[in-house]
Amino acid sequence: TKLALKDVGTKSAKNQRFSVLRRTPQVEAGDVDVTGTYLMTLDGTSMVAEIADGSKANGANARIAASSDATSQRIHLERLEDGFYVAWIVGTGKVLTINGASLLPGSNVYQAGYKGYAHQQWAVTQQLADDGSITYLLQNRRTGLYLGSTGISDGSNLSGRIAGESHRSFGITPVDLMDQSVYLFRPTATTAVAVQVRSHSTGTAGLVLWVNNGCLSQRFELVPTGTGSDLWRIRTGSSGGWVTWSGGSKVVQTGNGKSALTEANTWRAVWVNGGISLVNVGSELEGTPLALDTSYGKSAKGTKIVVRKSNGCASQHFVFELTQLVSEGYYFVQSAGGKYLQVEGTSAKKGANIQMASLTGGMGQFFKVEFKDGYSRISNIYSEKFLQAAGKTAKSIL
Repeated sequence: TKLALKDVGTKSAKNQRFSVLRRTPQVEAGDVDVTGTYLMTLDGTSMVAEIADGSKANGANARIAASSDATSQRIHLERLEDGFYVAWIVGTGKVLTINGASLLPGSNVYQAGYKGYAHQQWAVTQQLADDGSITYLLQNRRTGLYLGSTGISDGSNLSGRIAGESHRSFGITPVDLMDQSVYLFRPTATTAVAVQVRSHSTGTAGLVLWVNNGCLSQRFELVPTGTGSDLWRIRTGSSGGWVTWSGGSKVVQTGNGKSALTEANTWRAVWVNGGISLVNVGSELEGTPLALDTSYGKSAKGTKIVVRKSNGCASQHFVFELTQLVSEGYYFVQSAGGKYLQVEGTSAKKGANIQMASLTGGMGQFFKVEFKDGYSRISNIYSEKFLQAAGKTAKSIL
C-alpha cells in the first residue's frame, strides 16, 4: 500500500493515525501473586482460554471456547523469581507463547515447549471495574502486547493486543489440576509413549511405558480420597486395582476395586518446576517423599515406571489426557469368570438372547463399541443390532 500526503481532516482522516511501537518495550513485572491453576475467562463472556482441540503439538493455536472438563483449558500460572509469569497448559505441558519476532498488534498466540524466552513470559496486573469485579491483564515481556482475543465467539483466536483495545482482560477461577475421570497419562517430555500396566496384566504387576494403543491397561481413573483436593488414588482399567508403592523403588498395580484406601495407594498431585508430579503419601509419612519417575527420564518402549526421591525433575513430570475407558473399536467381551459374551446361535433376529460361553472366535462373539451422545453403544458385527436391556428383567437381548 502506497503512502501519500493529504490535508488533515479529509475523509481519509482515520487513515492518518498511526501507532508508534517501541522496538524494546519496557515491561515491568507486576506485584500480583496469583500462582495457581485456573480457568481464564475472557472478560464480558463465558468463554475460556484453551489450546485448539487439545492438540499436543508445538505451534497449536490458543483460542477461546465454551468451558468443558478438558485439561487443555486449565492454565497454571507459575511465578518466576523476578515476578514474571509462565502460563502452562496443564493438559499439554507446554506454555502460552506469542510470536516473539513481531511487535505488531494481532501477533498470534500459540503453545510451545518452555525455553525460558521472554516472549513466553508475562507480567500480570489487576484491573478493578466500577462494579468491584477484578480482572487480570497479561502483558508479554518481549513484545509489550497484552494477551487478548480477536473476538468473543467460540473459537476466536488469542493474539497480542495493545493498550486500550477490547477483549484483553481475563477473570481467573481456581480449579484443581485434575478431576475424577479416566485418563491416559504420559511423560510430559514425549507423546510417543504412555504409562501402561505391564503385559496387560489383571493381577499384581508393574507399570511400563508403551506405545499408545488404546487398550484398557493404559486407562487410569483418578479417584479422590476425600481427604484433600490434591490427594488421589489411581485405579487401573485393566483390573480395577490401584497403583501402589510397594517399597523401595517399586510401583505396582495391585488389589481390586474393593481394596481399602491406604497411604501406599494414595498419591499427591503437585505442580513443581513446570509439570505435574505424583508423590506417594506413604513415602511422605516415612520422611522421604517419593514421586513416580520414568527411570531417570528414559522414554523407550518397556521403560519401567519407578519411584525416586521427589525433586520436580523432568522425568517426574506427567501429562493427563481425558479419554474413554473403552475406545471405539471391535472387541471380544470377557467376564471376570473367564467366559465371553455371545449372541445365542449367532442369530441376526431382533430379540435374540445374549449368553456367556467359552471363546470360539465366532461372529456371534465379535462386538463393536461406539460412542453417541456421551454414551457407549455395543453392537454385534454380524447382525449389526445393538445390546439392550429386555424390559425390567436382567435378561439381555439383541
